[in-house]
Amino acid sequence: MDRLIKNIAFWTVAALVVLFSYKFLQKPSTASELMDSSRFMEALKAGEVTRVRLPQDATIEGDLAQPSPDGKAAHFIIATPAYRNLVDDMLQHNVTVEYLSPRDSSLMTTALSWVPVLFLIGIWIYFMRTMQAARRKAENQPGPSIGP
Repeated sequence: MDRLIKNIAFWTVAALVVLFSYKFLQKPSTASELMDSSRFMEALKAGEVTRVRLPQDATIEGDLAQPSPDGKAAHFIIATPAYRNLVDDMLQHNVTVEYLSPRDSSLMTTALSWVPVLFLIGIWIYFMRTMQAARRKAENQPGPSIGP
C-alpha cells in the first residue's frame, strides 16, 4: 500500500509541475485601457491608433502610438460599435487592421490538452501491472498440499 501512495503522490506532483510550468511560461499580458467609442474615434482622427485586431468576440483591441507612462506599449479594448464603415475609417487613417482567427492555439496548449489522457493511460498501465504482479505472486505460492 505504501508503494501505491508513493506512485499517486509522484504523479500528482508531476501533473502539478507541468501545470505550474505552463502558467509561468506564458508571457505576461499588459493591461489594456477600456475605451468608449467616442474616445476611440477621437484617437483615430488624431492618428494615435497604430494597429487594430478585429474581433474574435465582439471587441476591438489595439495599440496606441504613444507608450504608457511606464514605457510599455499602450493597449486598449473597446466594444465593437454598430458602425458599418469602421474598417474603412481605420484604413483611411493608416491603421493596420489584423483579422484574428476565432481560435488561437499554441503548441503548449495542444500539449497540455493531452495531459489528462496520458494521466489516465498511466493509471490504467499502473493498475494492469499491479494486477499482473499479484497474479504472479499467487501462482508462485504453493497451494495446500493434499495427502499424507
